[in-house]
Amino acid sequence: MSERQFIKILAPSTASATCLLADLAPFARVRSISHLTDGYELLLAAPIDGLSQIRATVSAWLSDCGLPSAVLKTTGRTYTVTPEHRAAKSSPVRA
Repeated sequence: MSERQFIKILAPSTASATCLLADLAPFARVRSISHLTDGYELLLAAPIDGLSQIRATVSAWLSDCGLPSAVLKTTGRTYTVTPEHRAAKSSPVRA
């Protein structure tokens, strides 16, 4: 069994969270979904080597849902991801 990492992503609505979960289902497991005042926090478990695939999926999800950006938090790192039609890559954000 490969080593896993936990990833947190904030989705602004039930519909967008459902869409993202469907897109991530092939390679990430949902650990929890928390309802917050500003949306839904998704906690995922994914293989350590799967982060680039998750970032690409989140980028496509942002484009599909018309969202401007999303923040992915992993152990020790934070990434801001933008829609794929604007930029296909995400960049690390220093905390």
